[in-house]
Amino acid sequence: MPVPPELQAAVLRKVFNYDRTLKGYRPINVLVVHGPAESSVAEELVAAFEETGVSSSAIAPADLPRRIQDAAVVYVAAGVDAATVEVLCAANGVLSVTGLPELVLTGKVAIAVGLRGKRHEILVHLKRLKDEKHDIAVSLLNLARVIR
Repeated sequence: MPVPPELQAAVLRKVFNYDRTLKGYRPINVLVVHGPAESSVAEELVAAFEETGVSSSAIAPADLPRRIQDAAVVYVAAGVDAATVEVLCAANGVLSVTGLPELVLTGKVAIAVGLRGKRHEILVHLKRLKDEKHDIAVSLLNLARVIR
């Protein structure tokens, strides 16, 4: 994970403020879905989200189908079959986010926090956002790398 969990959580917390669909969710709950080898990273992400005031919990991919109704956002960590998350998020109107920019570049996840050089960047996949029924403010899109 190239961007530290604390920075990812802080940036994503700000991104959530630009999502008009999330305005009705209080508190915003993030499910951090992680593979078996990534449980320590998932716990770091949960702690980082909690530090920013965002409720979160780490879960195994097998638990996502029954827990997705509890979430406004699903964070896709390494070691997870993104295709399964993609289908569940679209069917339930849940925003997908990640720290793995390649998942946004391939259209599996809607928003990523990645690195470009030595700076962090936000990547937004417009079709994925539409499939997940989320509406992001243009002011954020102007700051992000937009994938069509």
